[in-house]
Amino acid sequence: MNAKNTYRIIDSKGRVLIPKDMRSASGLDYGDIVKLNVHSEGGAYRGRRPVT
Repeated sequence: MNAKNTYRIIDSKGRVLIPKDMRSASGLDYGDIVKLNVHSEGGAYRGRRPVT
């Protein structure tokens, strides 16, 4: 899988839009929980399905 960099602007409410092609490639869907981690090198996100 080739890495793809993309840049997004955080809106006034702190939201970031993840593009549809990235959501599809990551298996993310409406209502999924996204875990955000901040590292000394920068931030990262990881998709995670909610536990039911």
